[in-house]
Amino acid sequence: MHILMNMYSLFILGKLVEPIYGTKRYLLIYFVSLLGGSALSLTLSDPSLAMEGASGAIFGLFGALLGYLFSRTGSWQGVWSTPYGRQLIIVLGINVFISLAPGISLLGHLGGFFPGVLLGIYFERAASRRESIYDVAT
Repeated sequence: MHILMNMYSLFILGKLVEPIYGTKRYLLIYFVSLLGGSALSLTLSDPSLAMEGASGAIFGLFGALLGYLFSRTGSWQGVWSTPYGRQLIIVLGINVFISLAPGISLLGHLGGFFPGVLLGIYFERAASRRESIYDVAT
């Protein structure tokens, strides 16, 4: 069931994140989040809970969407005030709650989430700077 939910989540989140950031940045977010989740899980978790699979990367995609909305609205309160942001935070909260279940690595999920947020903010701000430079030049 966990693998099926990961596949469905990846399908949905991938369709949202890739058009925002492009394929190369999407893949970078995915793989950095995957590595971040695995690294944090292996470093701080009980070895029996060490994360395997795409869960950390999926949480990284959640994070990248939140980072995008944060960059666009300028605050976490602004993210909450958008319909997509509110829904995303609620779904993320449900997933964090599920991550507390036995046998699921909360640290693996969080280890993927935080790099996703940081990369999402970074890529969106970089894109905004490029747009503003272009606006000045035209």
